[in-house]
Amino acid sequence: MKLAVSNKILWLAALLFWAILVFQFFNSNSNEPVYRTDEKTAYTRPEFKVKEKFELLPVEKDPFLGTLYTRAKAKKKSSGPINSKETLPWPNVQYVGVVADTKAKRPVFVVNINGKQQLLKKGETSGELTLVNGNSEEVRLKFNGAIKAFSKIE
Repeated sequence: MKLAVSNKILWLAALLFWAILVFQFFNSNSNEPVYRTDEKTAYTRPEFKVKEKFELLPVEKDPFLGTLYTRAKAKKKSSGPINSKETLPWPNVQYVGVVADTKAKRPVFVVNINGKQQLLKKGETSGELTLVNGNSEEVRLKFNGAIKAFSKIE
């Protein structure tokens, strides 16, 4: 019998707790005034302070060691030629045509270099000549950093 009485008391306490909680939830906002926010407030830009300008003085002496700084003297540039590379003449190049379909991902181009027939894809190198790009009408080759276009021979 004591178990039944304690269960009833616990159920009553839980019901009382939930009743108070629900009452506070629904009546908590009833005493506070309602504010309307229909009016548009004007925006004002914040004022920015102008930064103070300053200049640094040149430092001639180390403040901790007391030694003088010596500036490195600028070297004079020589008036001689800057690039002393010998410019090599372009080899004899003739563009013959395309072996693969031009719509293929990597078509193969037929190029005669100094009388020898070469099959090149984009980016491939033969000697010092590199195939930069090409189509069915012309190819562009790179030799010693210079790029030159060659039209198809008929």
